[in-house]
Amino acid sequence: MPVDNTTSDYEYAQKNYGFNWADGHLKSYANGYNIDGSSSDFSISAGVRAVRGEEGVYGVNNFDNTSAYTITDNATGLMWSKYDDGYINDDGTIMDDTDEGWGEGKTWTDTLTWVQTMNDASYGGHDDWRLPDVKELQSIVEYEKTVLPALDDGYFTLSREDCFVWSSTTCGDFTEMADYIAIGRGYGINLDDNTDSSSATVNDFVDTHGSGCMRADYKDTESTTTSLTTNYTVSQAPLLSREKWLDIYGFDTDDMSNYPYDYTDDTFTEFDLTNSENAADYIVLYNYALLVRDTE
Repeated sequence: MPVDNTTSDYEYAQKNYGFNWADGHLKSYANGYNIDGSSSDFSISAGVRAVRGEEGVYGVNNFDNTSAYTITDNATGLMWSKYDDGYINDDGTIMDDTDEGWGEGKTWTDTLTWVQTMNDASYGGHDDWRLPDVKELQSIVEYEKTVLPALDDGYFTLSREDCFVWSSTTCGDFTEMADYIAIGRGYGINLDDNTDSSSATVNDFVDTHGSGCMRADYKDTESTTTSLTTNYTVSQAPLLSREKWLDIYGFDTDDMSNYPYDYTDDTFTEFDLTNSENAADYIVLYNYALLVRDTE
């Protein structure tokens, strides 16, 4: 993609990852330069903490294909499912990408039920699978990659490479939300300050926080937000989320017949920058999951 040398396009800004102590999330932030090295209008000030020790040890995976269904990371002692839930039938067998139901994500609540289903089916010969916590999930992310997905696709097979993957971790005080890792792009709405986000379209989404970012999504289709000012019910997936889902996967955004999840037309549609802890982050609800278990 050619570089736009203007200083006002957030998509072309260089970014570095930082830990957000306000919400416990890991996100990329613009560092004041564009990807071609020119100066950018986008940057933030942030604290720094120094570290010392041997390099090339922390966060380095040592994967083995332990079966047709599983991968073991010898660095952590964790065994992972080779496929995400969009690839796995309820009996633990693997779908073809032409099968009905292939590539469909789940709410966090339904994902917990699915994990138990995999244990009942003894997926990969084991019945002690669980949903990874967010630190375990982050341990397999490859931040140095420049193409999607942000993990080693020589070992892992995802039904959708541009996707979010659930963790078991609840988002702090926001108990209606659970943390995920963006294995694809960390989409958010890019609007000028004080702009009403309810006027946004799919064209206003950009990769605000980068592949590998850790954020949060609602656990289910109906929950009450822990809002800063008012509480309100989030019902189903917002219209803009449905349109963005279609846009990501190459469908006509005006044709909802290709959207695979249940919804009603008169559902919550606003990405509210003032009332929602999600701010303008992409709300999906139907995300993906990898199984994990301890080998030691």
